Amino acid sequence: MQFFYIDYMNGNKKERNIGFLRVESDGISVGLHGVPMQCGGRCKVYALNCLGERCLLGEVSVRNGYGMEKLSWTKEVNFMDCLGVEIPLYGSRIGKCVIRQQSDIVSAQNNSESIAPKEDRAQADEVKEEPIGRLTEDKWTQLLELYPQVHIFPEAQSILI
Repeated sequence: MQFFYIDYMNGNKKERNIGFLRVESDGISVGLHGVPMQCGGRCKVYALNCLGERCLLGEVSVRNGYGMEKLSWTKEVNFMDCLGVEIPLYGSRIGKCVIRQQSDIVSAQNNSESIAPKEDRAQADEVKEEPIGRLTEDKWTQLLELYPQVHIFPEAQSILI
């Protein structure tokens, strides 16, 4: 069992966390919080397979911005082939969760075959993680760059993580 966060994306910009996934061999549990009212009462959940296809896993009922549902893997997407999950919300906004990179699947397949072809190794070597924000001495400044500020009280500085 593994847990992953679902990011609320507005275009290519991450705005906040909107829930979590609990991934198991028989399916996933989707927990949503803070879903905008514009999304209505149901959110469709799509799995992204290793071929780059979106496959519908099911829907999550949403009430007052919250929802939770257990969804089973399909014949199109199973645990080993799933790269991530997308939940279209409204407009250009989506909930997005990356479970693994394409190179992780290539590496797993290559390990089972013991010797990887040169072109697969080259592709896996090209994948580099982008740094998350700028490292600073002052951690509060670093957090301010990564997360949106919220104003709960006029005299308090707060961020939404």
